[in-house]
Amino acid sequence: MRAFLKSEAPLIAATRPAELLILCEPLDPADRASLERAPCEGFAVRVAPWSTPAVEAALAACDAAIMPFLPDPE
Repeated sequence: MRAFLKSEAPLIAATRPAELLILCEPLDPADRASLERAPCEGFAVRVAPWSTPAVEAALAACDAAIMPFLPDPE
């Protein structure tokens, strides 16, 4: 995620203001603050607790979604 923010956020923010919402398990305050630190002007990052209603609301409100997955165990 940090690599994405460093390389891609400035490219996205150059075209329009953007916000990345990260839904995840609770983080310790230092990790949360590190992720929420804006990588560049015009690109905001928010972290919120994961839940099914939070995912549904975020998907309904967003233009695009990045959904990580675990590789097939085979």
